[in-house]
Amino acid sequence: MPPNFEALKNMPLIVVIEKTAIDYTLFLPASGELAPHSQNEGPGSAHARIENLDPELRRLIWLTWVLDCWGPEKAEGLHSFFYLWGGDYARQVRDALFESGLFAQDRIFRQAMAAFGPVYPDDRRTRTQFFAWSQPATQIDATTSIPPPLNAFDKKIMTLGVAFGNRDEYGRAVEDFVRRTPRLAAWAEQSRGNLSDEDRLAWLTDRLAMDEPKKWRPGSQPGRSRIGCCICSNFSTAKC
Repeated sequence: MPPNFEALKNMPLIVVIEKTAIDYTLFLPASGELAPHSQNEGPGSAHARIENLDPELRRLIWLTWVLDCWGPEKAEGLHSFFYLWGGDYARQVRDALFESGLFAQDRIFRQAMAAFGPVYPDDRRTRTQFFAWSQPATQIDATTSIPPPLNAFDKKIMTLGVAFGNRDEYGRAVEDFVRRTPRLAAWAEQSRGNLSDEDRLAWLTDRLAMDEPKKWRPGSQPGRSRIGCCICSNFSTAKC
């Protein structure tokens, strides 16, 4: 089936939101290769900047943080979020879900946090010990290894992830929150106009490159601007 070029004329609202929110969340990760390289780019500075925003915009930024670590499969959304750096700010996301009126997602998210025990571990090194991925893989030969099978905790979080909804469903819930909040709707419209040509071309080429046009969605891999890269080419006729 050829690409649906009609669908390429307008960038979805959730894409506009994500591409703008990344300006606030880029330096939130605090460890590993994703760690910032200067004090001005530290996670503390990024967190403080978000917390100083207007309350409605602050909630929106934390809502988009869930998508930063979203896994590629339906059951992997919350699982990847809590295993990766996303879970470092789960408390802020929890509060944003409730304050934004996303009560169904808030209920499931709280259950996922409670699965870690009476005190939620903000530290990623502590959280990862709950997951099978934290255990050594079985080495088959010099180049092949098999990861350990999922444990009961993994399966519980994945089950909650399915109940939470897939990426598209959650994205629509965030879009609805923006549309029913006049100040955020105006912010999103202004943000759309402020997107760079590189942002627009990256989105267009990403959509064109996918094998299944009907399933096109932004950020199909976790950490959209951190894990992987965008390939841009000239496609100047679309109105994004």
